[in-house]
Amino acid sequence: MNKVYLHLGVQKTGTTTLQWDIFPNIDGVRFVGRRRFSNDESGERLYKRICSYCFNSNTKESAVKLKLDISATLKNTDLLISEEWFLTDYNGFEKAPGDCWQNKVARLAILLSGFECVVIISKREPISALYSVFCQNIQRRNPLDYGDFSEFYKEHNDAKVYDYIYLNKYLKKSFGDSLVYFIEFEKMVKRPEEFLVDLSKVFSRPIKADFGNENNIKIKKKSSTVVVKENYFSDFLRRFTEVIPFSLRRYLKDNLNLSVSNLVSSLNPDVEVLKPTKQQKDEILNLYERNKV
Repeated sequence: MNKVYLHLGVQKTGTTTLQWDIFPNIDGVRFVGRRRFSNDESGERLYKRICSYCFNSNTKESAVKLKLDISATLKNTDLLISEEWFLTDYNGFEKAPGDCWQNKVARLAILLSGFECVVIISKREPISALYSVFCQNIQRRNPLDYGDFSEFYKEHNDAKVYDYIYLNKYLKKSFGDSLVYFIEFEKMVKRPEEFLVDLSKVFSRPIKADFGNENNIKIKKKSSTVVVKENYFSDFLRRFTEVIPFSLRRYLKDNLNLSVSNLVSSLNPDVEVLKPTKQQKDEILNLYERNKV
């Protein structure tokens, strides 16, 4: 039987770029996850059913039926599931409250027991990653209670995924003998060709793609980041831009200064978030940077 590839995030490590510009273009792999556009309606339903089962302990989704549908897919091709919300307490899919990410992963592992799985984690140096996640949470219409930035990286469960040794141990505990690969966000940004070579080794097939940084409705300054609060208008713009190829989005931004960030910020209130102080950076390095994999 073919393999199930699981890309579980973490947040702010280029997940949108992977889902929009790389994962849909891997030959011999059926990709189900958030993407720019899809003609695979049954794949979209399968992806949402898997998330519904894993994200909500009170779900009515049948694990038995899901396993049968996953098994049917694997008779013909490898399956790739990508969703960074598996590694956060946030639940953006349902009105029901989200569960902690450890429980989401545990349910996913139970659902996929008996299948050959490969787990893929995108990782990023912790200072910029944690700060970006903190800013992203402010953007949400229904944010989690992170407290202030120091409280977030010291105490919140979402921050624990950036302790990569802890995360690796939890994934190994949940998925048993499954292989766990960590791929580097910094390499994707600075050395994309080398990054694609690494990704090709994970999938055991050549991977080629044209990709770049996606805009997440933030305006970066020297000492702070201006975060634009999301609303129904920004959601509409996001969905609209999902159908526009990356090369055209890049042209519009570089030549006409047209981007989701510029359009939304001109109409919506924003929040300025100070960048980490030296003390905060030192504390983060002490808490997280020592825990490398």
